[in-house]
Amino acid sequence: MATNKPLREIIKEEYAECLKSPSYFMKKYCKIQHPTLGTIPFALYEFQSKTLESFRDEQFNIVLKARQMGISHTCIRICIVVNDVFHRQIYFVYCD
Repeated sequence: MATNKPLREIIKEEYAECLKSPSYFMKKYCKIQHPTLGTIPFALYEFQSKTLESFRDEQFNIVLKARQMGISHTCIRICIVVNDVFHRQIYFVYCD
């Protein structure tokens, strides 16, 4: 069922949804480059979604993790991008 909302209202609602949920923004708008499949949608694991939501909700976060879990480079860098777009006052310290 199509709605007759003005484009400005649709964009405003979509922006609000992206602001509310970084996981939604990642799943809908972020893509990654796969070596054989080309450009594919960014699919988050549950623990990555929870980490993103924690970054959004909490002022201080410490992530204790094992190697090769997909949090360091993928999730944190994208979280930085999301926060740069939606929350310019948040700063990250990232140690590799």
